[in-house]
This record gives sequence, structure tokens and C-alpha cells, in this order.
Amino acid sequence: MTTLVHGACIDLAGIGVLLCGPSGGGKSDLALRMIEDGARLVADDQIELTAVRGALRAAAPAALRGRLEVRGVGIVEVAWIESTTLRLVIDLVGSGLPDRLPEPSRRDYLGIGLPCMALSPFEPSAPAKLRLAVDRIKRHTAGAAPAREAPVPRAEALATPGAVVRQRVLLVTGMSGAGKTAALKALEDIGFEAV
Repeated sequence: MTTLVHGACIDLAGIGVLLCGPSGGGKSDLALRMIEDGARLVADDQIELTAVRGALRAAAPAALRGRLEVRGVGIVEVAWIESTTLRLVIDLVGSGLPDRLPEPSRRDYLGIGLPCMALSPFEPSAPAKLRLAVDRIKRHTAGAAPAREAPVPRAEALATPGAVVRQRVLLVTGMSGAGKTAALKALEDIGFEAV
């Protein structure tokens, strides 16, 4: 069973991500930024979804393979992969902001449900948020907690005569709803202690 959907599809660390939204809504733009950061293109504009043993495989129609529309530049050739297993759907919300603490949602294709989240594609943090969502999918699949760096043994360093303790302090500011909590979570994931 196969269906054709409008959007862009990338593979990020083995996780297929479908970017959905209206024409001009930022699908190809976000895909380009993710590709520049290591993701691989599966398809742009149209994606063939095929149900295979309870999973969805995503691929590009033959005429679109390896082609990405870059607004202001045109159609460009990029490295691509033939297919990926779709694991996440991203609804691009344009200029609106997604809910601060959204309820989990799902999107069905060919009778198969996938986790779905809203994302504002032109926010500078959009690629980081997409990576966090993919990491969550990977952790859920593996059933493992996120890897964290061991904390610096600060008390031991202070007890050592002549020891120099250097700490990085990062102050995150902004208006209500600007993304401070999301930024703190991302910083915690890379080893900061958020207060």
C-alpha cells in the first residue's frame, strides 16, 4: 500500500522525519539547514509513503530524487538516500508559535500512527529543536536515559591546594514564551546544570 504526500523528508541519524506545511511554509528551508548540519535528503515536495510490516518507508518519486528547491536559488542537486523509515512528523506552523507545553499528538498515514509535533521553521532554534525531538524518539525506542557527562568534582578541586576552578556561567534571558525553558533543557543535554 502506497500513498503520495506533500512535504519534505530527511533522515537524521537513522530517523526519518516528514516536514509538513503549506507551500512556502519553510519545509525545504528547514530541510536545507538540517542537511547542512549532517542530515540526508530523502525527498522534497512529494514523498512516496509505503506501509511495510507495520512501518512507513519514505522515498522520493524517481523524477525528484536528489533535488531540493532552494527559494531564491532554484532547484539544486544534493546528496540523497533512497529511503528511510519514517518515525516523526513535524507540522510547520509558519509565523505562529507552537504551544509552550504541547500535549503529545499523532498523525496517521496508511493506518500507521506516528508522533507529531509543531515547530516554527524560521526560528533560529528550529534545527536544535528538531534534533531534540529526534533524540527523544531514539531514547524512547532504545528505552535508555539520555547520555550525560559526569559532573566536575567541584568539592575535590576546592580541597586541593592551588587548584583553579573555572566554571562557565550562561545567563538565559527573554520574554515569557521566548523559549527559555527549551534553551535550558538543551543546555542540560550538553552538560550544563540549569538553576
